[in-house]
Amino acid sequence: MTNGNGKAANIERRRHKRVAWQHHHLEPLLLEIEEPGQDWRRVTCTLVDLAAGGLGMLVAEPLEPGSRVRVTFPLPESLQEGDGPVEITPFSALAEVVHARHLPDRAHEHVPDSAHLPHHRGARFHEIEDDAELRLMRALYGALPAGWAVEKTGSRYAVLRNGERVVGGFANYDRARGRAMSLHMDDVASRRQRS
Repeated sequence: MTNGNGKAANIERRRHKRVAWQHHHLEPLLLEIEEPGQDWRRVTCTLVDLAAGGLGMLVAEPLEPGSRVRVTFPLPESLQEGDGPVEITPFSALAEVVHARHLPDRAHEHVPDSAHLPHHRGARFHEIEDDAELRLMRALYGALPAGWAVEKTGSRYAVLRNGERVVGGFANYDRARGRAMSLHMDDVASRRQRS
């Protein structure tokens, strides 16, 4: 596929919804890099965006793709606009740097000037505890209607209604959440027809 100039178009390959990090007033992202034979070393950074599969960040030093990192940051209960006061809990995960780009000039309008750093890195989450993963999904995608939930069992997700499993076998949270919303809308439509 070309972009009209005969050059290949840059096709978006992200699997997950990406949310710009608007909470720079909270404690900053703690980024530590694993160095073989040594302790984890802290690296100065700024969180740029967050997705179910990883995060984007600006760092002071050029971390190489393949670097293993540990990220810890305060995760609001919701990242949706206008949700009012929300609970904040720590989030921590192991990740791998998978994308590297040098950004000497400011490229992210939502990042304060004082937080701009010259190296943009993308990291993919590898190890997240089940509870932390579900908190991340709720923060990114918002809460489900009352009575509906998504549960992770092993590597699969299931939809629950009032604590009872309705359907399962979903490969990711997003698909299970979409099915829960669809079932909820079907339920609402059915109740409307009966009244």
